[in-house]
Amino acid sequence: MAQFKTNEIVHFLKYLTMVVMVMFCVGLTACLDLEEEDAVSSTAANEDEPEAKDGIPRKDGMTGLYAKEVTKFTKTDVYGAFANQYSLMYEDFSYEDEEGIILTIPMPFPLIIANKCDPSKESCDLKKVMVKSWISGFTDTSTITLVLDVNEDTIVSPSFTFDDNALLALTSPKKVQRQTEAYTLENGQKNLFYTNSTSVTIHPMQVFGQKEEAFYYSVDYLSKPEKINYWYSVFVTPEADSIAAMVGEVAKKLPNGKLLVYQQYPEDGSVRESLLRVVKAVFEVLQSRGIKYIEETGSSSFGQRINYPVETLRKKQGICIETAVLFASILERLHFDVRIIVVPGHAFVGWMIEEGGNVIDLMETTMITDMNADFWDAYSLGIDEYNEQLDNFKSGISSIVYINLARAAGILPNNIP
Repeated sequence: MAQFKTNEIVHFLKYLTMVVMVMFCVGLTACLDLEEEDAVSSTAANEDEPEAKDGIPRKDGMTGLYAKEVTKFTKTDVYGAFANQYSLMYEDFSYEDEEGIILTIPMPFPLIIANKCDPSKESCDLKKVMVKSWISGFTDTSTITLVLDVNEDTIVSPSFTFDDNALLALTSPKKVQRQTEAYTLENGQKNLFYTNSTSVTIHPMQVFGQKEEAFYYSVDYLSKPEKINYWYSVFVTPEADSIAAMVGEVAKKLPNGKLLVYQQYPEDGSVRESLLRVVKAVFEVLQSRGIKYIEETGSSSFGQRINYPVETLRKKQGICIETAVLFASILERLHFDVRIIVVPGHAFVGWMIEEGGNVIDLMETTMITDMNADFWDAYSLGIDEYNEQLDNFKSGISSIVYINLARAAGILPNNIP
């Protein structure tokens, strides 16, 4: 039999302990390639300390529970431009690892929770866990409840509801704290075993977010970068009070004060002619507001500020995309099948001459700011601008925002008064 000296045994035991600890950590984090971070608090089963890292005393029932943020995928920017539609912005992110396994990470703030209780050392059972998360001053508190078996782990992410008034009050990006807490729920007791406070940047609702940073693509027709313009539809706000107030003014300009959309007035020879009559009335109502056109300053680019229709009406000025979403808001309010046409450095509006049809009419919306122009000037210019972009539509340089498809996909108007 081989003989070991005392110091050799000590070294061997130290080495064995280190191997066991490494294997324990790798078993949980190998797929995610997680990085260590000082801010995380956990109570893993092999801790010798009587307290968690954040100083909260350990309590009965917490043995073996482990929580950690998946920092590799965690977002540090939240784009208020999309308000309560971040479930689309941050759809679960799937990727294939080196072994060909498809992994799915819930977004935007994934947190891994694990029950690592060691049955060989202690009595282990199912753990009921509650995770709470919120962004101070800007969201409600998201609550997720789950049950974990021994050696089971999962990844969760909060689903907030934003405070629209708080977002609207923002005029520039702001650093705020995102809070996360995890508790065990046992015997009627709620015991905290994890807490973390992380700095995030909230961007205003008026900002059209950076496409690379704002979200991962998931909705089919939004999956290509050139289709990101579908998010312009959040600025089309048909239910805003300022838009609803103009419906009566439009009706007064129509035969017998009646609004007919996709129907024919007796005075007209076709439904298309009647639609043009209604759009002409909208043009004249908006032109009477005395809105001034201001030169493009990059506000139709990602990461730039866009005024909502109510702001354009109040300020009596707007760039092309702002007059386009203003006009589109009224047309959607009147139940037009409306489109926004986005071309390099410019945007204007269109509508289908039949619901669900394939023939479009168009109008240059900036001409509502020209008191010397009439509707037919704007109509003619819109058609010319569209025809000039036919090749660009095919290549993806220019795009058509189908408001009805955006709504069907869950991209709804932001809640603007």
